[in-house]
This record gives sequence, C-alpha cells and structure tokens, in this order.
Amino acid sequence: VSSSAAAKGWLGTVLLAIVTQVTTVVFPPTVCVVFVLQLGDYLSQELNISGRACALVVVFSANLCFAAPLANSIHVVCMEAGQYQRGRVAVIGLGMQIILTAVTIVGAHVHFPTHGH
Repeated sequence: VSSSAAAKGWLGTVLLAIVTQVTTVVFPPTVCVVFVLQLGDYLSQELNISGRACALVVVFSANLCFAAPLANSIHVVCMEAGQYQRGRVAVIGLGMQIILTAVTIVGAHVHFPTHGH
C-alpha cells in the first residue's frame, strides 16, 4: 500500500470520527451509529481500509460524546449543581475527547491494518 493511500485511510478515519461526534450532538449515540456506520462502510470500500476499523471508530466516537460535558444535559445539570466553572470543564472534556479519539483511531489502524499490508 502506498504512503498516499495509507494517508488517505488515516485522514478518512479521522474525518469519520469527527462526523460521528458532531452527529451525536444532534442525535442520540445509538441512532448516530446506525446511520454513520453506512458512511464508514462506504469509506472503507472507497479508501481500501478495513471495515472493522471504520466500525470501531464509529462506535467508540459515538460514545465519546459523554466525554464532552456541555453536550449532555445531565452533565450540564450536575455542573450547575456543583457550581463548576463551565470553561474549565469544557476544556478538560474537549481534551479528553481529542485524546480518546486519537487512541481509538490509532488502535483501529493497528488492530485492523489497511488492506494490502
């Protein structure tokens, strides 16, 4: 597999994770997974990457919405009750989301390498 094809595969999974997380802001994670898995399947065929890697990225990314405190109404209520600083909590939540997304993407590519390796 050429380095260009591998780079496209990595970029594709990063974009898939972003689309999944943005979609979970509007829809519940389960609904998001049902619809975004189809996009992951299409990407895996177009970019010649593992469908399992795409599925893993979609499922884990959909659940990472719970790492973003401001995206969940229960977290917002708890922050208000505990009088936490919204800005600090948002930064920590975003940092956690970025780190966990990166771990998910790397793990998906390590465990399910690009076709042709």
